[in-house]
Amino acid sequence: MQFKWIPLVICSIALANSQDIKSVCTFAHDKLTYLCSGIKGTFPSMFYGAYNIKCAGCEIPVFRSGTFPTSADVPSFNLSSSGIQNITSNAFSMLTKLRYLYLQNNNISGIEPGAFRGLTQINELNLEHNALTHITPGVFDGLKALAVHLSHNNIVEIPGGAFEQVDQITTFNLSFSNIAILHKDSLKGLSTMEILDLQFNKICYIPLGMFQYNDLLKGLDLKGNKLRNFLPGTFSGLKRLLTINLANNEFSEMDPSLLLPMASIYYLDISRNNLFYLDAQALRQAAPTLKVIILKDNIWDCAVLTNLIRFFKTVGIDTFGTGEGWYDITNINGIMCSMGHVNYAMPFDLYIKKVKADSEKSVNYC
Repeated sequence: MQFKWIPLVICSIALANSQDIKSVCTFAHDKLTYLCSGIKGTFPSMFYGAYNIKCAGCEIPVFRSGTFPTSADVPSFNLSSSGIQNITSNAFSMLTKLRYLYLQNNNISGIEPGAFRGLTQINELNLEHNALTHITPGVFDGLKALAVHLSHNNIVEIPGGAFEQVDQITTFNLSFSNIAILHKDSLKGLSTMEILDLQFNKICYIPLGMFQYNDLLKGLDLKGNKLRNFLPGTFSGLKRLLTINLANNEFSEMDPSLLLPMASIYYLDISRNNLFYLDAQALRQAAPTLKVIILKDNIWDCAVLTNLIRFFKTVGIDTFGTGEGWYDITNINGIMCSMGHVNYAMPFDLYIKKVKADSEKSVNYC
């Protein structure tokens, strides 16, 4: 009798486990995705095949190597808004075929070195909107990714050697993260990087030599920082750079020689700074490949701006770009300018008041 009952018990246990699994992870045929809800610690051991996984209503404070216990060819793993606070080393070792890993909108404050080791086919790793205050060297060791997004954190500093053992990051988004401190070796290891987004941080200084490891970089966005000047050689090494955005910073002078290392530069945005003078001819000589320069929202007087636009037009450089302009006050094709002479830097809001007042005084009524 015992031999007859044992298979029955085993079958009952298997059936119960099967029902539990279905209540946690269900397969959405129309999306080719397993929808997993209510995961608190460990995902169920089951066959996931080569299908996507999306967590809903999960609460996983620590994602560790045993959190996902089954080897699977999952291409996309969506763990956004899953209550994750920490990620340990080799956390995704069972998911080496991952191409998309979404970790945004958690409360991640700690990531151990080697957390993403073994992920060599990643198209996108998203860590936006978390609570990271630092980047521990080794966090991205062994990672090979086309795009990594770390925006909207509170990182403050990128330490030297933080990315030294990275296999590949092609596009790196570090915007809106309160970064203020950079080091000469902050970008060491990112030799394959082509796009770097550092916009809207608190960077006031770029160390000499920081870009020496990034000679494949094609796009650099430094918009919305606190940069006031650049030392000669700041951008040395960026010979393949095509676009650079320096808008919304705090410099009142621009030395065209800073573009000399950029042998292929095509697009330059220097809008919304405190510029009242620019040596257009020197800039053209330093960057003969330049095709677009964005000048708006500086403190130009109309005579200087006219000469700039006239010169750039004769050498085939577009100065207008796209976007909204100032058309109800003195301007040249939407680029605001003052009818009075401007030969010193001033706060932008004060400059606007001056231009508006001068524009109103110049109205001729019949």
